Amino acid sequence: MSKIDAHALISQDLNSLVKQRRRHFLPALVLVLAFLATMLTAVGLRPDLLDQPGYQLASQIVLWCLCLLVLPAIGLGLWFPRPLTKIGLVLLLPILVFIGAVGLPDDSVTVSELFGHVFTDGAMCTANMLATGTVLLLIGYFSGAFIQRRRSYAVVWLSSGISIAAITTVTWHCSATACVHTLSSHLGGGLVLLGLSSLLAFRVRHRDQGEK
Repeated sequence: MSKIDAHALISQDLNSLVKQRRRHFLPALVLVLAFLATMLTAVGLRPDLLDQPGYQLASQIVLWCLCLLVLPAIGLGLWFPRPLTKIGLVLLLPILVFIGAVGLPDDSVTVSELFGHVFTDGAMCTANMLATGTVLLLIGYFSGAFIQRRRSYAVVWLSSGISIAAITTVTWHCSATACVHTLSSHLGGGLVLLGLSSLLAFRVRHRDQGEK
């Protein structure tokens, strides 16, 4: 009687599942990249993008890599990092987002200009961010991303990726450096988007899994 290699069978099933999830991920990634490229081209890049402090631009580039590749890979089950790696990401992400979006306040901005940005450009930035996040959320929904894994917390990784992508997109559009503006419109709008996208994603997940 031949012996069944349980480990080999489990590995085979897992590899098959990962391939299936990758087939969902790659077309969605192409759509996301095409949409973000269109947004950045249509709205335009901030003229001082490359003139930002090196640490701030580096943070933004790292955030692009995290929100487009790392966070979706964890959320979809394409990568299973160790618990310490996940904890490190959870601790690192807020720091990178803050540095990338806010950086150091611009001392040359007057008080009137600083608060003026909040009421004029601020609404436009928040609307831009919510619109970007909505499209990314729709891509995630139609690609079936929110029901790929059994564990519901996977949705948070995907929603975080959506919010960070929207924040970084607006950061590359908007050249306002006033701290009040970036905190209220960029980071504040990003937190609202994170909450809304997570809530909607959980509801979609619960509904679609209930229909199965």
